[in-house]
Amino acid sequence: MSEHLSSSYILNRYIARTIDFLIAAAMVLVLPPVGPLAGLLYILIADGFREGQSPGKQLIGLKVVRAESDLPITFMESILRNIPFAIVYLFFIIPFLGWILLIIIGIPILLFESYLVCTDEKARRIGDTIAQTMVVES
Repeated sequence: MSEHLSSSYILNRYIARTIDFLIAAAMVLVLPPVGPLAGLLYILIADGFREGQSPGKQLIGLKVVRAESDLPITFMESILRNIPFAIVYLFFIIPFLGWILLIIIGIPILLFESYLVCTDEKARRIGDTIAQTMVVES
């Protein structure tokens, strides 16, 4: 395991993402009836704030950069890299059928993304490959 893929780095990525998912879930609860859409928008654009730092990444000390230049990402790159998580989030907020799709499709997406973070040389998941981004310590 390279220094970049240390267990603390991987754990920090999971903690940061969990914080961001909790923020999105809180939006669902405190902003009815638009909360689910606000949470979806947050999931998509959160990494485009503060020099590539979602609130979760900012708290944990991570940031998202462009793979080829180490510059912070834009909102468009944030949207691209977070499409897999947005799909899972949509399954989570759709009653009945969404929960079935969450089990059949959403959980495998999350497991595969997690597998890539743990095994890819630069800890890049599908979203990072699509957007040409990577997560680094800030």
